Amino acid sequence: MLGKIIRTALAGLIMATTLSAITTTPAQATAAYRHFKSTWANRCLSVQGGSTSNGAFVVEWGCNTTPEQKWYWSGQNIVNAKSGKCLTSDSLSRAVIWDCHDWEAPEQDWWLSSRGPQGSGEWAVVNYKTGRLLGVSLSGPTRVALYKTEVDPEGSLTTWDIYAVA
Repeated sequence: MLGKIIRTALAGLIMATTLSAITTTPAQATAAYRHFKSTWANRCLSVQGGSTSNGAFVVEWGCNTTPEQKWYWSGQNIVNAKSGKCLTSDSLSRAVIWDCHDWEAPEQDWWLSSRGPQGSGEWAVVNYKTGRLLGVSLSGPTRVALYKTEVDPEGSLTTWDIYAVA
């Protein structure tokens, strides 16, 4: 009888430890990180100065392995690996990072539109709220802007090569 009690207690302890390990594993640990590389500027989407503050500008910068250049998809959100904040369209056609909202926030929702031959990995990144395309700004050396389709009809400033990174 005592042996059965010990086995039952031991099984419960093992199960509790296993469940605890499963429920404490962060979702980001298994995220598939991506670089968004501008085909026009040959630079990657990054957060200015590696900032983690709300409202920090999203810029294009020489591609490297820092976490401010790594992004992952969470539903329709594009989330920065360093800050855990969402790529957001502000009211002035700029791209910034901001706390991800748990409710529907169309300024943080994005979708992809193919820009090259099938399988090329070239995409337009489109904001759900504005319909504007994420692109390289000509008004600043590293700024990223949101363009109306008619401003960049050939897609030269608004095409991104999106690929996996470690």
